[in-house]
Amino acid sequence: MRLRIDISEVRFRVSETIWVEVAGEEPKLTLDDLARVDGLVFAPWVNKKNELVRQFRADAIAPLQPGRSAQAA
Repeated sequence: MRLRIDISEVRFRVSETIWVEVAGEEPKLTLDDLARVDGLVFAPWVNKKNELVRQFRADAIAPLQPGRSAQAA
């Protein structure tokens, strides 16, 4: 399964969107949920056009706290 995750680092005031391949069952998340990502690995590779492809993998993704949205944080 492939998920889009928006990452924010409040201390440094930066944010980024990444796509993450997740092993196992489909995470039960809704839009704007805060989530815990376990075993996140950056695994870049080079495609046939000799371009660097950024790829991330995770062992699991789960809601940080059920029912808590990013807007409430």
